[in-house]
Amino acid sequence: MDLRGQGRSTWTPGRYSLDIFGGDLVRFIDRVIKRPVVVCGLSSGGVIAAWLSAFAAPGQVHAAVYEGAPLFASQTDPAVGPSIRQGAGPMFRLWHKWLGPQWTIGDFAGMQASMGREIPAWMLAALRQMAPDGTAGPPAAPPQDLREYDPEWGDAFVSGRATVNCDHESMLRQVKVPVLFTHHFHHVDPDTGNLLGAITDLQVRRLRQLIEETGNSFTYRAFPSMPHSMHGYDPTTYVATITGWASKVAAGPAIARST
Repeated sequence: MDLRGQGRSTWTPGRYSLDIFGGDLVRFIDRVIKRPVVVCGLSSGGVIAAWLSAFAAPGQVHAAVYEGAPLFASQTDPAVGPSIRQGAGPMFRLWHKWLGPQWTIGDFAGMQASMGREIPAWMLAALRQMAPDGTAGPPAAPPQDLREYDPEWGDAFVSGRATVNCDHESMLRQVKVPVLFTHHFHHVDPDTGNLLGAITDLQVRRLRQLIEETGNSFTYRAFPSMPHSMHGYDPTTYVATITGWASKVAAGPAIARST
């Protein structure tokens, strides 16, 4: 599913938050799928999967998969570990500055020229390591996924607007279903504390603790050499990982995946 602000869904200025995204999917499950699901999400989609595992309507969600989800790490003031400003924040700011909300500026060439000045070296190194081919060279023209993306979306996370009413620790205390977490490439720079990747080991340990305290199972699968999107880079491993786990905790439901 393409969520608002990305893909073929509508750009919705001023309407980017976890609660809004989650509400969209509650209605989608209710009106389109019409039966319980295992909800799976990558990156911010994994955070939204966590939202659904806590706040979906009773009986809607059997279990949840958080694929490389930046829980805590996508907040401006997380309970534990680095914030979004020590992770993806500089890139989101760059897109917002040079492309503008709803692409109202659209200076892609200027953005490319400024990356060496405005993006920290640690982030450029992370992008190279997280890219499927390990290069992450600059494209000559905006890739399609960036053309479909509203830069206001990322700015909502960096500014804290997207999570202002949804603290991750409070959300995770309310999880009601079994959870599978897949952890991909990650590294914390010892000199700066900046995060290369989506989430630190410390943040995952807190995530596990909070979910297990609810009485639900937490299954951890580590893929330290996997790029950010396992389902995009290695779909065979992705499918085997999820179906093997799902057969044990939630046999037979439909699967809804948000990215």
